[in-house]
Parts: sequence; C-alpha cells; structure tokens
Amino acid sequence: MNRFSGDVGTILVVDDEQANIQVVGTMLSAFGYDLMIAKDGEQALERVKAKIPDLVLLDVMMPGLSGFEVCRIMRGHPEMKDVPIIFLSADDDKNTIVKALECGGVDYVTKPFNKAELLSRVRSHLELKSIRDQCRGLLYKTERFLEIMAHDLRNWVGSANFSALLLSEIEELPEKGKKISAGIVDSTSQALKFIDEYLSNARESNTSLDLQKRVRSAAYRETEHTNAQRRSGAEVHYAPFRGTRSGSESQVRRDGAGANPGKFDHQCNQVFRSRRQSADPSE
Repeated sequence: MNRFSGDVGTILVVDDEQANIQVVGTMLSAFGYDLMIAKDGEQALERVKAKIPDLVLLDVMMPGLSGFEVCRIMRGHPEMKDVPIIFLSADDDKNTIVKALECGGVDYVTKPFNKAELLSRVRSHLELKSIRDQCRGLLYKTERFLEIMAHDLRNWVGSANFSALLLSEIEELPEKGKKISAGIVDSTSQALKFIDEYLSNARESNTSLDLQKRVRSAAYRETEHTNAQRRSGAEVHYAPFRGTRSGSESQVRRDGAGANPGKFDHQCNQVFRSRRQSADPSE
C-alpha cells in the first residue's frame, strides 16, 4: 500500500529537512492525504507545474529560494492564486509572520509544531478552499444558465417583434390593428435592447445582436419591396423567409431568426397568405 495515497486532498510539503518531511508526511498520510514532496524552492515550483496541489506547507528558510520568494512566484501563477499556503518555520518573530502573510500565505505555524494544531489548520484551510471552489462552480453554472435563458428569451421576443413589424407594414390592416402592432414592435424592441445589454456584459458574448438587426432589416426591406410591387400592380411571388446566413452555422443557430428559421418561415407565410387573401377576395 502506498503510504502517501489518499482521496481527501493533495498537499505539497516543501522543506529542506528530511526529518520534518518525515514527521509531516507520516501524520498527513495517516489521514488519507496525497503528498507531494519538495526539498527546496526550485523543486517545489517544478512540482506545481506538473500538478496543482490543494494546499502547500512551506518552510521559510531554505537554500536557494526562500519560502517568501517561492510563495510570491506561486501567487503569480493563475492556477495557484487560490491555493492556501501555510508557512512552517522555527522563527516566531512577529515581523517574519507578518511578512509571510503579506507575501501570500494564509497561515503561519511555528516549529516545533503541535500535530493536532497543524492537522486542524490544514483541514480548516482545505474546507475553506473547497467551499470557495463550490461557490465559484455554482456561480459559473448560474451565469451559463442565465446566458442560455437570455438567448432563448431573445428568440421568443425576436419572433414577436418580427411578426409585429411585418403586420405593421400591411396597408389593408385597420388603423387600430396598426397601433397595436406598433406598440408590440416598440415593447419588444425595448425588451430586445435590455437582453442585448445583458448579454454584452456576459461571458462569451458574441455578435448576436448585430446578426439579429440584419435579419430584421432584411425582413423590412423585403416588405417594402413587396408593397412597392403591389402598388405598381406587378405580380408578387412569395417565398419563405430564411434569414441572414452570414457567419458560422453555430453563430446563426444562437441568434434571432437563425436560431430557429422554421418559426419565422411559418409566421412569414401566414402574414403573406393573409395579405394575398386581403388583396384578392376571390382566393
């Protein structure tokens, strides 16, 4: 059985004294902690490149890099920024303790240490790190959920906005109907603006708003062209509107009409069909 194997956390022990490593290693391995060992600062930095520990027990006075220097270098790496570092040292001078905490340490234990005290501090800081990691994970999931919901909501609101925009351009529509459709266009446009502002501040924001504007603009131009043809008496041929297909397919699926062109095809055909029926009662 591997004396240093366990599933409750990985601890990097950095000390130039083999006796200290043996004492700490024996104590922590008995409680199931997985240990990484380094005998100086340079070796410790190499260890964290290979694997990020859950906690570091770091000696202050070592040959080569001091514990303070090692701590500062570790804190410079993004992946080590939140890993708790506990200093172990025989120096109980208050200035040394303050310096250790200012350079990035979360705790300071003097040698010779009490085993129960050291174990308690290790557990406490590992629990705090676990809670922080869980909160960060929940925050990430919440942000992603809100982002997905915002995209879906934009599709639904965009569908209503698009339909109302087409309805407002129908000349045969009663005046009251035009006012209602104009109100829907205004309300849904404000809702889309709010959603776009939210998504612009969200992580992994893309160019959805710009694509949706192009879709609505293309639909408006198509309606204007159709109206002009009808006024001139020309025969009008209707085809399903497919939206703007610029950009990658994945971007189109996320945005506006491109996210679900079938919904817009169905709505456009309904609108155009109602216009044909209003223009020609014999149909």
